[in-house]
Amino acid sequence: MRLAKLWGFGDSYTAGAGLENKDEPCTFPYENIYRDTIYLNQLGEELGLEVKNFARNGNSNADILYSIVRNLKNIKKDDVVIIGCTVESRIPIPLPGRRFGVPLSSGLVDCIDKYIKGTIIEYKDECSYCNDLFKIFTKNELKTIHDYFYTFFPKLSIPYYNRYIELFKDIQDLLIKNGNKCIMWDDTCWDEFEKIAKWTKNSEIDSVADGHWSPNGNIIFKEVLLQALNENTLFVNSELLSKTQWVEKAKEKHEYIPALMKFKNKKNNSLI
Repeated sequence: MRLAKLWGFGDSYTAGAGLENKDEPCTFPYENIYRDTIYLNQLGEELGLEVKNFARNGNSNADILYSIVRNLKNIKKDDVVIIGCTVESRIPIPLPGRRFGVPLSSGLVDCIDKYIKGTIIEYKDECSYCNDLFKIFTKNELKTIHDYFYTFFPKLSIPYYNRYIELFKDIQDLLIKNGNKCIMWDDTCWDEFEKIAKWTKNSEIDSVADGHWSPNGNIIFKEVLLQALNENTLFVNSELLSKTQWVEKAKEKHEYIPALMKFKNKKNNSLI
């Protein structure tokens, strides 16, 4: 008998960055210790579903859509699908040899700016896609990308974002017609749950500059999604959370997990 699956699509918040990092070496001693608290893992365990997590750090909405479409043929009746929409400012740049585009974010554009000005020549392996861009594009072409991001794109970012939301909703409608449960949630939820920076602030390991959810943030969000599933809610955002008591009730139910581990090699992380 086939075990129904829980499918997750999104960016680093769904991937569980900060608690489990599949793309890069572990930065902090608590990484991987708390991988079971990642909201998708928690939700799968509670619902008795096999977890299929296709979220990736830094994903753009275009890459999230790509992942969903690639997996539609594998999503069967009674499977549950979670779609985490990301910020509109991530624009994918296709590169040879990469299945997913490099997300054109403010951090990457700042790297481009430094490269153009000669402040940096190349990056280390953890930012290899920067070096890929530097090899493919001339400085004048990189300047065009830089200017596009800060001048032209802001005028189009909202309709660009709404277009993907409409596409996600079309996919959601299709999945529901096919016998699936599907919840979408957006980036307005990011600041509604405890982050690693706050979790570690008064701990033995000191404050870690990481904007991802702590184990507590992940578990509370899992409770929110359970409530959404029970009430057949299709879209979760900060506006919905402000109108409900879902977060407050989840906090009352949840026993707080403190950050107790000490650093082996103290570093900071600001990835989102």
